Amino acid sequence: MGPDAIVVPMVNSVEEAKKAIDTCIYPPEGKRGFGPSRAILYGIEDVREYIENKSRETVRLVMIETLDAVETLDEMCKIPYLDGFVIGPMDLSASVGELGYALTGKKTNALIDKAVTIAHKNGKPIGLSTGADNREELSWWISKGIDFISASTDISSVINSERKLIDLMRNIGEK
Repeated sequence: MGPDAIVVPMVNSVEEAKKAIDTCIYPPEGKRGFGPSRAILYGIEDVREYIENKSRETVRLVMIETLDAVETLDEMCKIPYLDGFVIGPMDLSASVGELGYALTGKKTNALIDKAVTIAHKNGKPIGLSTGADNREELSWWISKGIDFISASTDISSVINSERKLIDLMRNIGEK
């Protein structure tokens, strides 16, 4: 129990990344506070095993959403227990004056390519968070070397599902 992964948004420096990762790891390696009552199922799970294993098993990712974050990415890759990265393409585009042009902005795309290259050079996975839910755009991100994608949004999933249901109901009513 407990989180399988932690994603920390808007990390812009090595110092911020270290602080974020420190809060995910129990002492002596980190500075995570202790209070896992729910995570150990209120005493059903062994607390010693949880302490020794769980914080090391949790995937720790930081988001790369600014020019500064890309510029310090190589150093961030050296932080122990930092497992990988997630690009926020819209915020990244905003940081270089191309807000809304995550797919077509020249500066934005150069930074995404640079981030992917740096992460892979250091053996780290790099993902992307996007509201996209179409094959063309998602395939395009994968073609850029993105390892995993958090696609769509909960709201768009509900809306798309309801649109299909409305169409179904209209078709049934017409027959």
